[in-house]
Amino acid sequence: MIILSEFSKTFTRSDMPTAWSTIVQSNLLPAKYVADRNALYEKYHSYELSGDVEMTERWFREHLKLFVKHHLTDEMIEQIVLDDRFFAPRDGVKEFLDMVREKNVPLIIVSSGISDCIRIWFKKRFDYVPSEIISNGLKWDYGTAVAIDDEILITPLDKHIDLELETEAEVDYVLLLGDNQEDLDIFPEADKTIGFTDEYEYDVKLGKEGTFLDVIPYLNV
Repeated sequence: MIILSEFSKTFTRSDMPTAWSTIVQSNLLPAKYVADRNALYEKYHSYELSGDVEMTERWFREHLKLFVKHHLTDEMIEQIVLDDRFFAPRDGVKEFLDMVREKNVPLIIVSSGISDCIRIWFKKRFDYVPSEIISNGLKWDYGTAVAIDDEILITPLDKHIDLELETEAEVDYVLLLGDNQEDLDIFPEADKTIGFTDEYEYDVKLGKEGTFLDVIPYLNV
């Protein structure tokens, strides 16, 4: 078995903002970052709404560059991800991760969020390191963002991954977790899909307020 999962509103509660939004809401970066960020939003958001993959990728890339320009630090990210106003976990995450560890099941996070937020969230809150995080990231020097990681760019419009390429092994059972329609595109061939939603074509729908305690039984296959 292997588990593929989004992060935002899947591992975090349904009322939490996206990782991109939390950084502006935290007020840890200067006002000039907020102005630059808002300008990008006005310029590019309509492209995401219209399904333009290329322009949405350009938007995400330009936003990542703002974190470098305005000197985002890993200490800021840690402060943000430990704040329950922004990154409160769903109930049952600890118990779920304990079971994943016990069964030695690989967990791959595929997210249109920010990989550094995801990595630090799992480590600081649960002392857990996912098998892989496929998301949008930064390069760091002495705790400060110095460049964007151009190797991976994931937007809500293009989350599909080549699982064989990522795992370099044959996988006999794939459990997919998400909360919206786009998350199902991560791996349409999944054997079982579980959604924290009442909508979309998930095999199991736990509702927006579902917990990871309800996911644990599906680890027994």
